[in-house]
Amino acid sequence: MSDKYTGERCIVCGSLFADGDDIVVCPECGTPCHRTCWEKTDKCSNTALHESGGSWKPAAKVTYTPPDGEPIRCIRCGALNEPDSHFCVECGLPLNFDRDSSRPFNGTDGTPTTDDVPSMQGMQMRTVRLTPQSDMGDGIKLADFIDYIGTSSLGILASFIKFAKTDRRLSFNLGALIFPELYFFYRKMTKLGILFLTISFILSIPNMIYYGQSGAFGGMVLFSTPIDFKSADFLKLNEVCGILDIIMNVLAASYANYWYYKKAKQDITRIRSEETVSEKDTSLQIRKKGGTSWAAVGAAFVSLMIATLAFMLSLSFVYR
Repeated sequence: MSDKYTGERCIVCGSLFADGDDIVVCPECGTPCHRTCWEKTDKCSNTALHESGGSWKPAAKVTYTPPDGEPIRCIRCGALNEPDSHFCVECGLPLNFDRDSSRPFNGTDGTPTTDDVPSMQGMQMRTVRLTPQSDMGDGIKLADFIDYIGTSSLGILASFIKFAKTDRRLSFNLGALIFPELYFFYRKMTKLGILFLTISFILSIPNMIYYGQSGAFGGMVLFSTPIDFKSADFLKLNEVCGILDIIMNVLAASYANYWYYKKAKQDITRIRSEETVSEKDTSLQIRKKGGTSWAAVGAAFVSLMIATLAFMLSLSFVYR
């Protein structure tokens, strides 16, 4: 009897039935479970069926028989299995699991992806193997993203996979939360770096005026403007600018990885559309276009310091 239920799931322990398992079947609803599981509960655990008066139905449809002697490709992870195998050696999915339905885990070429496999009796299976050749869409392979990002940024790579396989855009980036403008320069996102650097500088102007007039720098008053830096309106403006700066940082932290993903896709697509000598040469170009740049970070930091100093010096000359 056990072979009839091979690939189904015991309702008590949740494990899959294998050939030769000692299985008992509920005489009322037909739900199978291991004999040891039945003895532990001393009753059928499928209370939902008993309450509804329904009967158990198998989740797996044996609709696939491979040609004699040919290996069976798992519809979930793409691994090849021996012809007489019942379960995938890589991910454990029953090899007789409904093969008539489309599987987002495998493209037409059998390349593994990361989408969810349809549920088996309400349980979704999400574990899947990825290889450098896994398709990330638009002709981009996982290896391209690895070359572009670098092997030390696994957190960003995981976000890239999520963006490629779902409609989600949110993630979290600590570096972008603390220093968004410098982080964008670090990842060679120059336009975003300039944008956030400019916004950050503008929002810091009330703060610079306050500290320049209050003597907070070692008791030294740098300038004295007609602005009453102790007034309630000015203090409120300074507080609002501080809040807006925090909001900008949170926005950057939430979308930095997605913006980086979009830039990576554009750069990789453009490089792959060009004529190259070899795949190795293409990979080198992708690495050169991506990666990081401490030089850009240094240049951005120096530019910010110069702009801040120039602004405060100009006020000191205008309001002596």
